[in-house]
Amino acid sequence: MRVSTAPCSSRRLSLPWVIAWAWVLAIFSASLVFGEQQPSSDVDTYSQVVNNLLAQTLYVSEGSSGSPVDMRKAEGDTGDIESRELRQPPDFSRLFPPTVPNGAFGCFKDQGDPQGTAGRDLSGFMSTDAAMTNAKCRASCAMKGFAFAGTQVGSYCFCGDSYGKSGPASCTARCSGNGGEVCGGVWANSISLTGAVPTIPSPPSNGGQCVIDIRAGQSYRHTEIQRWVVTGPGMQSAPGKLYPIQWTSTGSGFLHEDNGIGTKNDINWGISGSRTTQFRAQLVASTGNWLIQQAESAFTIPNGVSGTQQQTINNVAQQPSVIGAQDFEFNYPAIVAPGSLTQITEMKQFPVDQNHKIGYSQPASATGTVTCEWQFTP
Repeated sequence: MRVSTAPCSSRRLSLPWVIAWAWVLAIFSASLVFGEQQPSSDVDTYSQVVNNLLAQTLYVSEGSSGSPVDMRKAEGDTGDIESRELRQPPDFSRLFPPTVPNGAFGCFKDQGDPQGTAGRDLSGFMSTDAAMTNAKCRASCAMKGFAFAGTQVGSYCFCGDSYGKSGPASCTARCSGNGGEVCGGVWANSISLTGAVPTIPSPPSNGGQCVIDIRAGQSYRHTEIQRWVVTGPGMQSAPGKLYPIQWTSTGSGFLHEDNGIGTKNDINWGISGSRTTQFRAQLVASTGNWLIQQAESAFTIPNGVSGTQQQTINNVAQQPSVIGAQDFEFNYPAIVAPGSLTQITEMKQFPVDQNHKIGYSQPASATGTVTCEWQFTP
């Protein structure tokens, strides 16, 4: 038997084998260049969406040719940076963050349940949409009666009546429904006003609530709900007892001004503030009555009012601006009740007009009421 000594490199493959191998290589190359992992379902979990968002970030540098190239290396790749294959399509738009806020006036941190609303900054309702925008989120939250909407990680929408308890954040995620629009970030909400009139909750079982409702035709509305909730037992502190109180303020409003000759001013705002305080309850010996009042002077919350302002001058819309103002605690008068009562209930209403201004940017023509209800167990 004769054994051939021809080198392997001299062997020739038949034409059908060459075509077959060419197809295999073409499919393999396409999977490297264009293969991008898709969600396993129409609605991914929050963790999956976060991981996808982080994975989509291109880590780029400039090669000797001046073109952006992918800095991520395949395992064992020791070649020159310009010779490395891109693992994703070279979507250079991702090199620049989205810039269009589309009505969002701020970005604030979030926390809480990754799959629900418990502990979230906007804890009223949560949804997700593969074509999310800030406008779509606002519309959804407005239909449910919430004052604020927040888009997060590109495709999530959260609704609530207060925001900002964890402080400001940085929002850079692209909206899944508009790549040039900002829709929050990882554990960060792009906050918008929905324009909905806030839902008035029932008063607390131990504490008080004041509803401020001020209007001027169709051009002005200020709706605000301030609540004082007793959070623990009273502690002896002469005279009487001191009760810990959690104060919150939520609401929204708008002002429309038009001089009739091309200049308009539209302001929309939301109200969100909270802090702890104390109430003192004492039984006055000289009268035999309960005297219940706040243990400190009425306070203010910096930037408790925030929103947007849109001016139109000579019928030309100007660049929108962000507004911020203090929110003032309503100075409710002391409660006086017979000392024989073990539960004190009180309802009062106060007028709002040009001599008693309470609302933000309240015009002289606006009128309204502050309706308060208290249930207190000393």
